[in-house]
This record gives sequence, C-alpha cells and structure tokens, in this order.
Amino acid sequence: MSHARGHAARSASHVTRLKELLWTVPGVTSTDGGAEQGLDAADPLIWKAGPPSEGQVALAPRLEAGGKSVHVSHAWDEPASWSKWFGAQAYVEVKQLQVTEAMRGLAQWMKLQSEGGDDPPFRVWVDHSCLPQAIKDSDQVPVSSDHDFGPFKIQVKALKAILPTSQDAGRFYSMLTIPAEGFQYNGVLQNVQSDDPGQATGEDEAELVEWSLLPGQYFFTAAQRLSHADGDSPDSIRVSDHVRPGQGDLLCWCTDQALDDEAWIRIGLASVRGACSVLFDSMLTLHSYLVPVVTWNYFGRLWPLVEWAIFCSRVGVDKVHLAADFFTKPALVEFHRALSSLSIEGAECHNPSDRRWLLSFLEREFTCTSKYVTPCFQKVTKGVLMAVKERTVDFEPLERYIRATAVAIFARQAARTASRRLKCDDESGWIGLADSLGLSELHGALKRCKCWEWHQVAQSDAGVSQPEGSLAAAVELAYQARVEAWWADFILPVLEDERRRALRPATAMAVC
Repeated sequence: MSHARGHAARSASHVTRLKELLWTVPGVTSTDGGAEQGLDAADPLIWKAGPPSEGQVALAPRLEAGGKSVHVSHAWDEPASWSKWFGAQAYVEVKQLQVTEAMRGLAQWMKLQSEGGDDPPFRVWVDHSCLPQAIKDSDQVPVSSDHDFGPFKIQVKALKAILPTSQDAGRFYSMLTIPAEGFQYNGVLQNVQSDDPGQATGEDEAELVEWSLLPGQYFFTAAQRLSHADGDSPDSIRVSDHVRPGQGDLLCWCTDQALDDEAWIRIGLASVRGACSVLFDSMLTLHSYLVPVVTWNYFGRLWPLVEWAIFCSRVGVDKVHLAADFFTKPALVEFHRALSSLSIEGAECHNPSDRRWLLSFLEREFTCTSKYVTPCFQKVTKGVLMAVKERTVDFEPLERYIRATAVAIFARQAARTASRRLKCDDESGWIGLADSLGLSELHGALKRCKCWEWHQVAQSDAGVSQPEGSLAAAVELAYQARVEAWWADFILPVLEDERRRALRPATAMAVC
C-alpha cells in the first residue's frame, strides 16, 4: 500500500535525522498514518541488529512478493493526555525507542523461527505518506482510466528537461513530479502534409502544441514515437516503438530508439495517488509482518484501522508484532478506553475524500450491512411532508473483529513479558476486557493463559537439561514456547472464527 520516505542512517546524527523524518510532519498539526498530503512516496529500509548509534537503517531494493518485509503502521500526532502519563518525556523520543525495541524483538522472534543462525535482515517500510497530494478533485478517489492526463505531444528535449536524471533503468516506472507552480508546455510541431495516396507533398504545416499540468506526482502510462511523415489526424498519425510501465524509464527508451532532441513523442500520464488508491491494500499484503506503533489514539484514526483490518484478515494476526509495551505499561486505562469506544464512522481522517472511499472499501470487504433510515420529514407543500432518507452502514462486525484481534494481540504481548508471579494470571487486564466487550469465546481462550505455571514448568524442564551457565536463556526459551503454543492452540482458532464472521463470504478464505 502506499508507503514512506526513508533515508540511510549510519551514525548517531543520521539516526537523529531519521527520527525527524519518520515521526514528525513539518507544518502539520493533525493527520493520521496514511492521509498526509504533499509528501514523497516510499523508500524501503533495511533493519539491521545493533545499537542505534551504529546505524540500523540502509536503503534497500524495491518491495517484492515473498521477501522479508515489515510495514510500520502508526498515527502521527501526539495522543491526548500524553503529558499526564509521560511527564516531560517527548512523544517522538519515546516513539523511536519503542520502534527500536520492537524491531529487535521481531528480529529475535524471526531468528527463533528459523532455528538459529544469524540475525535476519528485513526490509522496513514506514508509513510516512501513504498517498501524495491530490492533483484534481477527481483524483481524490481510485481511478480506472488508462490516461488520466493526456495524451500530450512533446519534444524529446523538453521531456529531458522535466524528467529526473536518476531513473533506475529497466526496473521502475518513469515518475514525474510537477512543482507548486505547475508546468506549461508550448511547442511547434511541423507536420508534413500528404496527398490522398499517402505521398508527401513537401509542404509543412506548423501546429502549435500547448498543454499544462497541475502540481503533483505523475507516472507515465505510455510513450509513443510520432512520425513526421504523416498527417496529424488520429486516423493517419503513425506511432511506433511504444514503452509502457515496467519496460524501463523514458530516457533510456529515447536512447534505445535513437531519438534526437528534435524528435516528437506522445505521452500519457496518470496520477500516482490514483494508482496507490487502487493498489494500497495489495501493497500492504505483500509485507511479511505488520508492526503497529500503537498509542491510544491509534484506534481513533481511520487509516491505521484500515491497515490493521486488512493485514489481520488477509495475512494473519500471527504476523502482527506490536510496538506498544512502552505505552501500555503507564497508560493501560487509555488503551482499554480506546478499544471500548472504537468506532469506524467516528474515526478521524485528515482528508475527507480519503474517508469516503476508505469507508466504501471496508463496506465491500467486510460484512457491513447498509439500510436507509428516516431521521426527519421535510415539508413540501401545505399539509404534505416528504420523508428524508439517509443511508447508514453498520460497521459493528468489523469493529468487533478489530477489538477481538487487538485484545488478543495485546494479551499475547503481555504474556510474553509477564511478571510470572502467582495469582497474576489476568495479564494487564486484557482477559477482563474481552469479557466486558462481549467476546465470550475469546475470553474463555484467554483464561487458559497461565504464566506462573508455565514459568514453573519451564524452570523445571530447563534445570534438568541445561548447564548452569545457560539456564536463564533456556528457561526463557521454554517459557516463550509455551506462550506460543497457547496462542496457536487456543487463540488463533477463535480469531479465525471472528475473521470469517467479519468478512463477506466471497473474501473469507482461510489465511495461510
């Protein structure tokens, strides 16, 4: 789905700069993790084990299906009552520490899954700006036309002047960013006239070519070479050697076709925002893991809720690894309150147009029934009233699914880091919250969490089989194995039932 600007960091100063880029949005006071306007598109990052001062991030190749990649989902703004729970600690600093710790934990978990070996590197995609700025009003929603803009005629030398020179030949689409002042093109195309049999008469006819582009981000849908030997009508114009997305960038194509600066081509453009709108859910599900940086305002933002619901339902809740323990320990009551009051329709979204098509997407994907209600009557003439109809959508099945998966994932995290003391089996109150939210099946499964008993068994088993020096590590490994067994045997089946109830029948296939 849609992703973010990242930069290489190989020193402490670079890490500081990285924090500013990833967690703060200059000049923006309120936005969510996916709808900020006017920022650049994504660069992938590779996370490497080690302390932050050594640099943990480096530029990586493009996202590919099947690779180890992580999507970091978060809400931008500082949650309300932050200072009440964290005093003078800066939100950005705590957020960065939380992500650092979560990435280390994920790397350790991946290492265990691969039965040892070196720490596995993996790509990290941070939701710095899910969608770029809208170019026009119709660009606010997903589009389906091949050419949103154009086709336009342009001379090669003018094309070279506006294209970036750092295109990655043969791998990516050619992208075009038009600055705030827009772009105006003027040129004169000399068309060679022909007689009826198609023979050139030798007489040229000058055609004034004028067109403009609004500010924003575009990609080229096609480019075609124009022949100067033909007329200019749509039926008679001849094009050859066209290039389409994925076949290489335009500058290399012009070179391959031996096009000099005076040659003319015809180009088609489409909106990057429109393409991302169509593909955002597919792009999200290419990731191997989701790391939500969950503060208590996370569940009050529409973009994070959509990312959470899509990833859990399509990829699986087992692939969600929270970055939240720094926040939940002091402000647990805020998280319980946020989940209890979760509302899809009440969630905030920076861009109103994003809100419309995101709600429409959720309605198509999940079991959200609609109906028309009559909130009032409008007087038409004397003694005649007309009912005012409003369409409403019931998002309760989806809200229940998000609550169930969130409570379960939080409980799993709490069990992993539990005190493991006697009579402390209601880990961080998540078991009780499941009951209060009416999640009876999940409540029963969560009650099977017995951290103290598991720890005792782990100590007993490890004490017999391990030398004294590695006893602590062996105990921890055995304990975590029991947590994962409880999760797989009791929690995942309940969440799969919740998923099937939430999804529409056509989309409710089993998660791999």
